[in-house]
Amino acid sequence: MLRPPVEPMLARPVEQLPHERAMPGGCGYEPKVDGYRALLFVSDSGCFVQSRRGKDLSGSFPDIAAATGQLPPGMVVDGELAVLGADGVLDFAALQHRLAGGRHARALATEQPASYVAFDLLWHPTSGDLRSRPFAFRREALERLLQDARPPLQLAPQTTDYDTAAAWMQQYAAAAVGLEGVVVKGLASRYEPGRRGWLKVRVRHTAEAIVGAVTGTTLTYDPPVSGAPTRPPGRRRRRRRWRRRRPAPAVVRSTTAAPPPISGSSWSGRRALRRPGTPR
Repeated sequence: MLRPPVEPMLARPVEQLPHERAMPGGCGYEPKVDGYRALLFVSDSGCFVQSRRGKDLSGSFPDIAAATGQLPPGMVVDGELAVLGADGVLDFAALQHRLAGGRHARALATEQPASYVAFDLLWHPTSGDLRSRPFAFRREALERLLQDARPPLQLAPQTTDYDTAAAWMQQYAAAAVGLEGVVVKGLASRYEPGRRGWLKVRVRHTAEAIVGAVTGTTLTYDPPVSGAPTRPPGRRRRRRRWRRRRPAPAVVRSTTAAPPPISGSSWSGRRALRRPGTPR
């Protein structure tokens, strides 16, 4: 069995969603969760949770490590850690809180339960190393192993249909639930640690605005004075309100309701992820 640390395979950013035949063997499209990359090494003695850079996260996520007891030992899984709020929105700030939990990790696991979204299988309990096998084969093996898994372990949805993936981009951009975009993988591709062999297309949020002025110097400028078009109630004429825009906070949590369902996937239903402790 593989031993940690193992460098995960990565994705490089692209501007446009690639068509269905753009990758070797065709494309597999998966929603990109706003979370922390993590590999799970499941053995007879427990589970080692490894970060993208090889750090041991097992102490920060005892709930995830314990949940792997429902899986057969001898697995190495690649996926994403996330925290889903009660409103159905992925909460990155809460995830960061979990990472820094320290001696409060177990209490935080109850207050802010995490989820693990699995999307690849590197080592199979009986077949061994799958990294040289095509992604379609690894995905099918992962689906069989997780078919009876319960939250917080969840399988990432996937489609091979371009139109469905394009609809995901539009739906989740509008819902603002914490999904960053879509990751695209070649169905015939191997798992190559450290290589950016996958593609990622990010959701873009835009808004119309007019910049009226920029103050400060060329080296240290202040936030620009900008305005957005508005239509005051009872008035037909469009006016523009001007104010100094403050820099956006590092993490903005949306209060938007649950996302639209992903049709034809394991995430169909009211929520994209099931929060641990909620009914199916």
